[in-house]
Amino acid sequence: MKKFRSLQLVTIIGLLLVLSSCGGGKKSLMKKATGKPGSLVVVVPDNLWNGKVETTFRQTLAQPVPSIPQDEPMLDVVQIPNKGFTSIFRTTRNLLIVNVDSRNEKNQVTIGKDLWATPQTVIKIKAKSKEDLIKLFKENDRTILSTYLSAENQILMDTYNKQTFRNKGVYKHLEKKFDIHMNVPKGFSIALDKPNFSWIKYEARETSQGLFVWSMPYTNETQFSVDNLVAVRDSLLKEYVPGPAPKSYMTTEHQISTLYRTFKLNGNYAVEMRGLWKVEGDFMGGPWVSISVLDVVKKRIITADGYLYSPKYDKRNLLRQVEAMIRSVSFPYQKKIDMVNKTLDSTPDITITPDN
Repeated sequence: MKKFRSLQLVTIIGLLLVLSSCGGGKKSLMKKATGKPGSLVVVVPDNLWNGKVETTFRQTLAQPVPSIPQDEPMLDVVQIPNKGFTSIFRTTRNLLIVNVDSRNEKNQVTIGKDLWATPQTVIKIKAKSKEDLIKLFKENDRTILSTYLSAENQILMDTYNKQTFRNKGVYKHLEKKFDIHMNVPKGFSIALDKPNFSWIKYEARETSQGLFVWSMPYTNETQFSVDNLVAVRDSLLKEYVPGPAPKSYMTTEHQISTLYRTFKLNGNYAVEMRGLWKVEGDFMGGPWVSISVLDVVKKRIITADGYLYSPKYDKRNLLRQVEAMIRSVSFPYQKKIDMVNKTLDSTPDITITPDN
């Protein structure tokens, strides 16, 4: 009897260990999502897609990526009819499923995650008529596009956060130097280390991805204006980032407008900017994107700035890789920052007036 009970106990413990190792539950048993970065499959009948519906959808979903030298779509849109929506396509990373039927109770847009694979984003649009479909899509086009773009960014961020991908040397360098956490994949190396400025880059045969990180004291809200942030950027790049020709250096291309927006990064006030860079005194150039974050505890601004040089290849996906790195910036003492913000009853009242 004792032997039998012991065997039962071992069996139960073994079962518990197996279950605990599965951890992820249902998600751990799901298939891995398929599809190239930036791809989107739209499931809709051919006769409904061809014409105004396709034009309307592509105007938003396949609009050009801002601030890159040549036109590249936000998403690579591929349409398949409902009868073609087989198991092969159900594991696609981004799906947009359209259902138009007069029997639908109401027009609605729903967003789902990991329905048939992981990581996967599935948006379903139900409408009573073609006209309702177009109207409903236009009313929600920003949300739909931003949902897919956020999902694409999150896939990269989750990848770079894994121990197998994270560059431990760069991670520790930024932690020690700037007291921040930032995930950069293996292959990148520290190209330059100066007081309050670090240059990290990855050089391939015909492409280059780079990151600049710097810190400056925070004194007032005007520091977050576009003019001030760009002026600091140009000053640092002129001093620390030389070009291939004598006396040449990297700078911002001022012939096009610098795009920017304010948002919250992990609850912290932040400004995102993007535009084109060039080398003064040479012919190199490409896109850049930066995030400047307010640290209310140490009263400073941390800027993570990413750039891409890829004259022969498409730039969208390579730039998104850099963008995912700078978006991973976080403070080890975020709880302390949250307490300060709570004491202030809100984050600092910073108003940015757009430049005309």
